[in-house]
Amino acid sequence: MTKSACTPELSRITAMTANGKAVPRVELLPPGIVVVEALGRWVRRYPCLTLMHSVIMPDHIHLLVFVKEKSELTLGEMAGKFKGECSRLWWSHDATCLNKPFFAKGFNDKIVYRKGQKDNFYNYISDNPHRYLARKTYPEFFSKPLRLTVGNNSYSVYGNIFLLDHPVKTAVCVSSRYTPAELERHRRLWQETIRSGGVLISPFISNSEREIRDMGIAGGASLIVIVDNGFPPRFKPSGRYFELCSRGRLLLVAPESYISRKPVMTRRVAMACNELARNLAAGVPDRKIGER
Repeated sequence: MTKSACTPELSRITAMTANGKAVPRVELLPPGIVVVEALGRWVRRYPCLTLMHSVIMPDHIHLLVFVKEKSELTLGEMAGKFKGECSRLWWSHDATCLNKPFFAKGFNDKIVYRKGQKDNFYNYISDNPHRYLARKTYPEFFSKPLRLTVGNNSYSVYGNIFLLDHPVKTAVCVSSRYTPAELERHRRLWQETIRSGGVLISPFISNSEREIRDMGIAGGASLIVIVDNGFPPRFKPSGRYFELCSRGRLLLVAPESYISRKPVMTRRVAMACNELARNLAAGVPDRKIGER
């Protein structure tokens, strides 16, 4: 859930030292304290819910909720009640925001249904302040290509490297070998990834794949794009990719070497790009990030 334009920052994230390392410290500001109070009221009002984890960022919050039993209200309706409670509590603190919503319209949600996915979400939520602090402390990581090493293979990457950690990642490959039923099953998965604000990973070679990419951009998803040529000196993405990159919604993954004459996209290269997309979607726990 993202705060509305009229709501001040919910928290302040700064660095503190623990065991010789810089770790993030989340300091709740008055609007963030309101969120904590509203969360307490929310779970007491709906005993069918267990709040497993939460983090209050400066401009949004993450919640991990376990629904223990059926309820007359949907989870979306209960989330709406929580947002309304935040608004009412905040109005008592700041009369200038009276009758203005505390949170922006809508929210992204994802149902956990695969084994191990709950832990992925828990870790992703826990690591939000660390990623925020890294972006603020090391902006150069988001303004120049870096080296990504996965096993014995190395790549150049440009953009938001933390998209590799997103718990909802899906490879996009439209194959002529898919049966209509297989294609429909994949389309539902891609649409669910877009709906939940996840990450689509692909070289986006075919028109059908680009159609899914464009749907993802319009729907608020992020992209990890596999490209077939390295980055030239002083590289910057252009057009829509520049805008996505500035919003932290893009990561480009390329070979380490740059060829001045555009390489031909052969079937072998396309298959290698699609295989890399599937591997990144499955997770890269042994990766290393460093300067080129």
